[in-house]
Amino acid sequence: MIRYLLTVGDLESRPRTFDPELSQVFTLADGSMAVLHVHGRGLSAETYHEAVVGGRAVLQVEGPSPSNFSEDLVGSDRVWERLSDFSGFSSGLIVGDDVMVFRDHVGLLPVYVVLSELKAVTNIPVEAYAWSTKPQPLQPGTLMKMSLGQASPTSRLTSVEGGAENLLKSLSRAILELCPKHHAVFFSGGLDSLIIAKLSCDLSLNPRLLTLGVRGSVDFGRSMKAAETLGLDVVSLEVDEVMVKEALEQLRPYLGSMTTMDSAIAAAMKILSKAAVEEGCSAAVSGQGADELFGGYKKYEKALVEHGYGLAGNMMRLDFSKLHEFGLPRDFIAVRSSGTYLITPYLSRRVVEVAYSTPLTDKISLENGRVVRKKVLRELCKNVGLGEFADLEKKALQYSSGLEKMLKRSGYPS
Repeated sequence: MIRYLLTVGDLESRPRTFDPELSQVFTLADGSMAVLHVHGRGLSAETYHEAVVGGRAVLQVEGPSPSNFSEDLVGSDRVWERLSDFSGFSSGLIVGDDVMVFRDHVGLLPVYVVLSELKAVTNIPVEAYAWSTKPQPLQPGTLMKMSLGQASPTSRLTSVEGGAENLLKSLSRAILELCPKHHAVFFSGGLDSLIIAKLSCDLSLNPRLLTLGVRGSVDFGRSMKAAETLGLDVVSLEVDEVMVKEALEQLRPYLGSMTTMDSAIAAAMKILSKAAVEEGCSAAVSGQGADELFGGYKKYEKALVEHGYGLAGNMMRLDFSKLHEFGLPRDFIAVRSSGTYLITPYLSRRVVEVAYSTPLTDKISLENGRVVRKKVLRELCKNVGLGEFADLEKKALQYSSGLEKMLKRSGYPS
């Protein structure tokens, strides 16, 4: 995977792991020096693009015509306009009269900024910690001028029509615009991934379904049944402790030490991504964000029952606002390190706007003595002909796959 670090200083101010031959030096308008250090090589894969473009847009994941997006960013007078109307996922930096760094509306692609005597920008958390004990993740939907150390918003969510019908339209559009024809779907048979796989089929795309778990995982049987309903095959990956720990050791230089929960998720993402590459896929599609946007976690149910809608809604908004800090970087880096790009349709701008415009009572509600979570997604499920799965209940990946339990049993991290 590509790693980048931009410093405002001399050429030697870099981690020793970076190849000095790949470094590019820029002189800014004020006469100071900026150095773009690069480790690894860029990759272009269908509609997804990762490259150094004239020393400017460093890392991007986006929709059609990635070269046009990069070219637009080269002209600094177009930066604000281009970023504000872009609905895909992107991050990068622009070196011109100043060093500017930007991040998409949810922060799928990691960007960490260190503002000290030596200003630095990196897309790898561990590199940020090499410069500072408190690296700051760039806030989503912002562009920062490094000389000022101040970030300004490039995008704001707007109010739209909520509800299942508009959610279906927005989610379908996101999948069509963001996903290449042949892509992998991280498929557990749960509601979120099932809807993605169904819409991909309806849009005449060619999804390859991948599921993962330890021996005896409930996800295997569930995913196979759901795949049969779609008329698709599913690749089942049975993992063991050795495979998982090997994946985590490979991720350590990028993500550092993690909690058991983060470790389980990161390992699963890396192993699934490797399988996706073996299936000939350049992009891996997953359901990240659906739980926070539509009230999927059990803790929201508990909050609703014990304290009412106010607390449940606040918890959902808080969890969503924190995704950019580590959860999304963890997933993107884990997936990217094995060779595919992570695509998250539920986090596309239009889908997020629909989610925020949908009343909380349409996401999680108390009905006939029981709490219904992800209510609007269950309605959408019925609308696309998957009514038999509309009442499906499922635990999070780290639990249903058995990975977190296995890591705890083995004493990881030690």
